[in-house]
Amino acid sequence: MVKITYQPWEEIVIHETVEYPLAALLEMQSFGAPPGSMGRSLMWANGIAFAYAAIPVSDDVVAEQLKGRMHWASVVFATMPAYESAVILQETNIRVPVVDVSGNPTLYAVARWLRERAA
Repeated sequence: MVKITYQPWEEIVIHETVEYPLAALLEMQSFGAPPGSMGRSLMWANGIAFAYAAIPVSDDVVAEQLKGRMHWASVVFATMPAYESAVILQETNIRVPVVDVSGNPTLYAVARWLRERAA
């Protein structure tokens, strides 16, 4: 029989955070998308919409991950009090999907941490 081991991340190291007004964050997620198409998705939990950029894989990054430490280069976020599955930008008709990650303990913790730092 196969042994399954669940080992959640022990730490997420965020190297940079940038808070934007929600409209600006949504616009950023639509850059490069043609009118009427779909932009890049955002995650949402605890009243915060966010996206992150991971640090590219290298031997050092993998070694950190094996120790339970994930490094994110940056996180962009905005306050979004009510969850919506998607937001349509009126001027371009671009749909930005929003995924409710509230059920993921790690991502919920990130959102809670970001919320504490929101202006």
